[in-house]
Amino acid sequence: MAMPSHVVLYVDNPGASADFYSAVLEEMPVSASASFVLFEQDEGLRLGLWSRECVEPAATIAGGGAELVVVVEDEDAVDRRYEALSQRGLCIIQPPQDMEYGRSFVLLDPDGHRVRLMMPF
Repeated sequence: MAMPSHVVLYVDNPGASADFYSAVLEEMPVSASASFVLFEQDEGLRLGLWSRECVEPAATIAGGGAELVVVVEDEDAVDRRYEALSQRGLCIIQPPQDMEYGRSFVLLDPDGHRVRLMMPF
C-alpha cells in the first residue's frame, strides 16, 4: 500500500522557514542546504522546505491554500505552545479555541502557509 511520506512547501527563504518550523515543531532539521531543508518526525513523515526559485517544474501557487496540522500531546499543550510562539512574535491568525474537532490555534509561516497546532477531542 502506498502512503504519503513527505509534505513539501515552497518557500522564499529556506533558512527563515527552518527557524519558524524549528520553533513550531520543537526540533531541528535533519538536513539543510541553501535551497532545501528537511525535518523528519519520529512517525516517519517528512517536511521539506524547498526554495521557490529552485522548484522544478516551477511553482505557480503561493502559501495559504491548505493547512499543515501538527497534533500536540494534550489540550494544555495547545495553550502552552500558543504562549511560547506568541512570545516569539509569530503571526497567529486564530488564538486557541475549542472547535468541533478539538482545541487548536492557527499561525502563518513566513510564506503564508497556514499551520494549525491542535489536540483532537
